[in-house]
This record gives sequence, C-alpha cells and structure tokens, in this order.
Amino acid sequence: IMPWVHVPGMLMKDAGARAIMFANKIQTRRELPPPLRIQNVRIYRGVIPLYKDALFIAPNAQVQGNVILGHNVSIFYHSYIRNYHLTIPTTIGDNTVVADRTTFMGQIKVGHDVFIGVGCSIDMCEILNNVYVSHGCAIEYGCVIEDGAVLALGTVLRKDTRVKTNEYWAGNPGKFVCNVDEVI
Repeated sequence: IMPWVHVPGMLMKDAGARAIMFANKIQTRRELPPPLRIQNVRIYRGVIPLYKDALFIAPNAQVQGNVILGHNVSIFYHSYIRNYHLTIPTTIGDNTVVADRTTFMGQIKVGHDVFIGVGCSIDMCEILNNVYVSHGCAIEYGCVIEDGAVLALGTVLRKDTRVKTNEYWAGNPGKFVCNVDEVI
C-alpha cells in the first residue's frame, strides 16, 4: 500500500468531526473543548464528552459518549468511562478522583469531592458528595450512596442498595458496619 493512501480517510474523519462540532454548536450553548487528536476522548453518535476543565485524563484512559466532567476531575490510567445513552449524561462532579482500572457503565451521577479507588466497577448508580469508595469495590445498578459515606476494600453493593449519610459499609454483599463518626 502506498504511504499516501490514508490521507483521504483522515480528511473525511476531520471533516466529519468539524460537522459534528458545528451541529452541537447549533443545538446547545455548552462550549465544546478544542479539537484534539488524542484518541482517549471519543465521540459516540455525535455526542462529544465535555471535559474542558478536567485536571488530568491519563493518555490510556477512555472517556466516551455522553459524559460531563466537572472542574479538577482526575481520571487515571486504564480507566473507562462510557455512556451510550444520548439524552441522560454521566456526570462527574468537581474535585473528584477516579483511580486506575476503574470502569463506569451507563448513566452514573457522581457528586463533588469523591474518591473512587483502584479497580472499581460502577454500574448505573448515584454517588453523592464527599464519598470515599475504596479499592476493588463493585457497585451494581440502582444503588445510591449518600453524602459522607465510606465503602471498605472490596465491598460489593448489590442492586438497589442505599447507603445512608455518613455510614461505613464493608463485605460481599455489603453490609452496614457503623457510622463514620464512630470510627474516628
């Protein structure tokens, strides 16, 4: 294959990306980030992730689809944040850290000042503000984790579990252990 054969394909890809950006500008007032050639932030069916104020997105992390990242969000290595729903976004609040090898699947709402540890699997749930999710946790769909809660190492929250404000949970399946105030 000749070395210049890929040029028309790249021109078509750039023209398509520009058309999508123009269409988004017509439909919404949200300001899009400048176009980058990094492959870790990807468009899905014309929906571009909003990540302009993100502090750090690792070169091999992937953010794809309808995702909105808040100010000072850090997404570390081998993490995958995907949302293929076109109308309901995955939102990650300000000052949140998503550690290595963490996977987000579906429509997830994460509040501000949240730490999500290494190797977590999070599926269609809601995590409110000031929550600490330790390493290796699995949160199934329908779960709600309220303000100030803490999940211990390897905690598995089964479907539709509600962790109340300032509670400490541990185990597989996850169970209430004590209030966070009692631990300190």
